[in-house]
Amino acid sequence: METDYLVKGGYCNGTLEEDVPDPDVTGWGIVSSFCFSIVMNMIAIMVAYVANALPEERYKSIDCIAYRHVSQAERQRRIKAFESFMLSLSDQQLVTGMALMLATILIFSGMHDLDDSFSVYSFQIATRLGYFSCITHLCSLSVLWEYFDRHNWLRIFRTILMVAFLVMMIGCMIISDSVTFRFNRHVSVKCARKHFKLIDRERPNYVFFSDEFIIIFNLSVLTYILISGYVQRFLQLYCMPARGEQDFWQCRSLRALFGSDTENRFKSLEKNKTLADIRSSFLWEIVWLFFYFTFGTANLLRFFDDATLNIGAIKPNFGQLVPLFLLALSLITATEAYTTATEYEPVSSDVPAGDDGTLTDFADLSADTRAGI
Repeated sequence: METDYLVKGGYCNGTLEEDVPDPDVTGWGIVSSFCFSIVMNMIAIMVAYVANALPEERYKSIDCIAYRHVSQAERQRRIKAFESFMLSLSDQQLVTGMALMLATILIFSGMHDLDDSFSVYSFQIATRLGYFSCITHLCSLSVLWEYFDRHNWLRIFRTILMVAFLVMMIGCMIISDSVTFRFNRHVSVKCARKHFKLIDRERPNYVFFSDEFIIIFNLSVLTYILISGYVQRFLQLYCMPARGEQDFWQCRSLRALFGSDTENRFKSLEKNKTLADIRSSFLWEIVWLFFYFTFGTANLLRFFDDATLNIGAIKPNFGQLVPLFLLALSLITATEAYTTATEYEPVSSDVPAGDDGTLTDFADLSADTRAGI
């Protein structure tokens, strides 16, 4: 594979090896903090599933493996605690991902000549971290339906942010996966932007299969996973029937494109009761959660690894240490959620007090009531 052909062709100057990985993007502190918060999201959803911290209607027949009967009061405490904790994690992924993508786009645009010292390699890592954050936020939405039902304006506001995040994410992916950026990772973003081509048929050792077919296919898969996932989540947030049908928008799309007969044939594939139960269960959400986590991890590691760079030699700096310390906020929130879910709240009553200030006994009160007092 011909790499850094812009350097070999004299179009760009190669970046010094120690300057290729930007510590504020590719440093272990940054990557570790991102991965830790993502893993915490994943664990929180699974703990809520097995701890009955989800509304009862979210548990279908096949979810009996995780469902345990608890009192209504205890369930409500768990739901309230988990909802608050999960909302903070979800917003953290959304805001952090948006901030990362916005900063990456501003650097790409040449703001304050930052693109001159920012390598293509660092741009790709930033894009992959943003993608990982994006699909993690996508997973968190599946457990916040009830919250958004009660807070309509906040739902609309977050939807606007999600659409903006999605647009920025897709734009950065197209740039990151282009031939120019894919084969010139050790040059500055400024120079790569000047010679940017999504497909470059004039590059040395051009191969149609790897340059055009694979790049377009990879971009299509990455984009489809994001768009299809968010379309489904948006429908579930705004359309009640979509919550009980995993294939809600697929069926409607087939009907709109090919007619009702195609939709009926698609539905006939789901007549198997066991398969239908699995697809409508929250366990199916857990399966997708593992898929997104595995896919995001592999996508990040694929770009993070570079045989010519010594990533372990990156020295810690202020920009890497701050995100690690900020992880304490997530741990504090988790502790508060656990305390709320497990604390004992005695049932209050409006039982009148006696003359001596003590509570009147229920039996005596009932007797007095029957006597007409």
